[in-house]
Amino acid sequence: MERGETDTERGEAYSFFNCDASPDEIGQYLGLVQADLNQKQEARGQKPGKLETKLTIRETKDLISDPKTDRKLVDGILQDPVQPFVPEALRAQKYDPILMKDLKYVVSIETPGSNYDAAEKLEPVMNGIAWYYAQDKPFWMTVVCRGEDDYGEYQTPDEGEKEEEVSK
Repeated sequence: MERGETDTERGEAYSFFNCDASPDEIGQYLGLVQADLNQKQEARGQKPGKLETKLTIRETKDLISDPKTDRKLVDGILQDPVQPFVPEALRAQKYDPILMKDLKYVVSIETPGSNYDAAEKLEPVMNGIAWYYAQDKPFWMTVVCRGEDDYGEYQTPDEGEKEEEVSK
């Protein structure tokens, strides 16, 4: 098992983003990625079923209005800004952040392990979506997962270390 994975622990993470592709197009891509992730889990000796990784896409507005959605997550969606990833050719132009609630789609992942593990698996999936559907334009995207008390933006260990060094 990978770091943080147990037979029963399920991690969840979310990625909010804008994209011109349809939910069906993105869903097809997610289906391929999901099959690959589950194949890798089986290769590590994990049986499918409750340990299976699940990726789903829906519109952000639907997640916000769903009464089952954690209210702490909704609070973050309504308030938190997202900076765009901008291709080098367009960096001379200024792009403003967008509130998470104004991003069209959300992809969620459920997978064996912790919420942090889920976010770690979701980030490269989202980089793939950016590569396929937004190569030549700004791409507003963030990955969030629940920590001990609240939801926060996922950062790779390298990003967190860089921020610590800058703040010293």
